[in-house]
Amino acid sequence: MTLESGYIRSGAAEIYYEETGQGRPVLFAHAGVADRRMWDPQFADPVTGHRFIRSDMRGFGKSEWVAESYSPHSDLLAVIDALRLDEIILVGCSMGGRAVLEIAVSIPGRIAGLIVIGTGTPGWEPPDGWYMPPEYEGSEEIFKAGEWRKAAEIDARVWGVGVGRTWEQTNQEFLQRLIEMDLKPVTTEYERNDHMSWMEPPIAGRLDEIRVPTVVVVGEHDLPDIMAGTEHLAGLLSDQPLVVMPASAHLPSMEHPEVFNPLLESWLGRFSAG
Repeated sequence: MTLESGYIRSGAAEIYYEETGQGRPVLFAHAGVADRRMWDPQFADPVTGHRFIRSDMRGFGKSEWVAESYSPHSDLLAVIDALRLDEIILVGCSMGGRAVLEIAVSIPGRIAGLIVIGTGTPGWEPPDGWYMPPEYEGSEEIFKAGEWRKAAEIDARVWGVGVGRTWEQTNQEFLQRLIEMDLKPVTTEYERNDHMSWMEPPIAGRLDEIRVPTVVVVGEHDLPDIMAGTEHLAGLLSDQPLVVMPASAHLPSMEHPEVFNPLLESWLGRFSAG
């Protein structure tokens, strides 16, 4: 895999990015417990005719944390503008999915399509309420004590293993890679949350502004409120039912690329044809 890379200024932060391939741009935005490397299985063999781009959000991977007011979508927009991207297909997972939804509303004329993974509907309340993973009970003390590996292992149980299966039933190499990526962002999670903002009013009230082909994906072991939120999102944005990927939780594209990648190639072909 040959990658070009660099840094792009957003506010006071330097956002690290990588790209490979040529053609229509596809911008990948990572989850809040990972970094750009969660897309390694996709970047290992980019779809012909497409330019794959990924970046690390500030405080993740090679993008250092800078304490200032910011929004994830504005950092992504800085990458889009610096690289002069147009007719973009956005692929976002979890927090990255929320960011690409906000991008789609902010610059609708430059977006060709969306693939949103493990992302609920920001501003929409699940009928059964918000789910609190039991693994997070008492975890605040672990964060306060700076026990970062323990904190990352808890995240891996919640987001990597998910609901309805055990640690032992989940691919161990995948879980260890997830922990390794999460070790950096857990150290600034509380501070980042104090400085981070999202679009107001929330995206739930602006979904009618998104009028490009959209695919919504979720892993069958994701949290109940996210399952409900993705189903709601798919019903409003997509012309096909919610895609539920088996044997995966919050990061299905990373956990099972052998299932996700053929779907990605098919979706990109559809968007390109459109």
